[in-house]
Amino acid sequence: FRGSSEDFTMHSSQDMDGTTGSEFTSASKAGTSDILRERNELRSALQDARRELAGHKSQVTILTEEHESAQKKLRALAEDLQDRLQQRQDELTELESGLTKSKRMHEDSQTTSSDLLEKNALLSDELDVATAKANQLRKAEATVIAYRRKLEGVGVINQQMTDLEDQAAAYLRQIMDLESETKKVPELQKNVEGLRRQLTKVQQESTDSVDSLLVKNAEIRKLKDDLKTAEKSKKVYEDEMNEMKSQSDLADSSFDELGSNLTAVDSLASAKSVSENREQMLRLQIENKKLKEQLKNSQLVAATISTSGDDSLKYEIDQLKADLKKKETEKEKLGSDKEKLEAYTKKTLSKFQEKYLVALQECKAKLKEKHDKIEALEMRSAAEKTAQKREERLLSSSIYELGLAIMQQRLKER
Repeated sequence: FRGSSEDFTMHSSQDMDGTTGSEFTSASKAGTSDILRERNELRSALQDARRELAGHKSQVTILTEEHESAQKKLRALAEDLQDRLQQRQDELTELESGLTKSKRMHEDSQTTSSDLLEKNALLSDELDVATAKANQLRKAEATVIAYRRKLEGVGVINQQMTDLEDQAAAYLRQIMDLESETKKVPELQKNVEGLRRQLTKVQQESTDSVDSLLVKNAEIRKLKDDLKTAEKSKKVYEDEMNEMKSQSDLADSSFDELGSNLTAVDSLASAKSVSENREQMLRLQIENKKLKEQLKNSQLVAATISTSGDDSLKYEIDQLKADLKKKETEKEKLGSDKEKLEAYTKKTLSKFQEKYLVALQECKAKLKEKHDKIEALEMRSAAEKTAQKREERLLSSSIYELGLAIMQQRLKER
């Protein structure tokens, strides 16, 4: 504005000087009186123009002051916006730091969960190794017990075979003695063959009972293996093995009692046969009948012993099955607890992720809203600046045109 006013004064002074020079030349031709009169008029006109110019200058200064005050307000507004922007930037950095902390916490929780899973896998591997070693130990002990029983069974069978051979030799001696004394040798042979069949039958029954006992022992060992797999302590394994050993010893003792009863019956039969050889032939048949009855009684006793042994074995098997079911329920309970723990960890992790994702989305939305506001304010301030510049240019051009119009009007009036 000051530059435009100074230009305006310079143009006006030059025009004034030119007009005064032309008038002076014309006045010099007319006369000095006209020159003086014209000079006075020009001075008065110049003073009027200067007064108008001073008024315009005062208006221009007022406008410049208003413009400076507007610029100060705009600067204050820009500084306020800058402060707000800095504050929002600080809040954004705080939110980003909180987000990084939450991410670190989430990563720490994931690392801890992975460590726990690795520890669980290691413990399960160690448990598998321990169970495999325990199974190997049980198998070795079972094989030792089986070989021991086989050896004992072979010894008992050999003893029975020797006893049977002795009895057969005694029977043959009796037959040879009786052939010389009586003609009822075929009947005696039939009786002897019947006794042999009965003895073989008893022996077969004893072998069947031994086989059934071995089968039951195998079932018991299988149940013990299934039961011991659920055990976690070696001491419990040893206690159960001792208990099963004691029970197997009881079964062996019962089997030995059965064999002793059979041998006792056989020895009694041999004694009776010897006494019958010394007695008459008529009493032989009676004694044979008695032997048959005694053999039947011994068979009944053996059957009762085997049934009692079967009952005890069944009771033991039932008890082992109950213990196995109990261990299976405990195992299922541990599995359900493990599944619950895994579900709880997954649930907590999902909640943690959902919570911080929602917070992150909210922070992003707020940040976007603040950026939009800042951009809108910047666009508004830029529009206001362009409008102010346009108004300033229009004002300066209008003032310049107004000054020119006034000067032209004054010149025309003169």
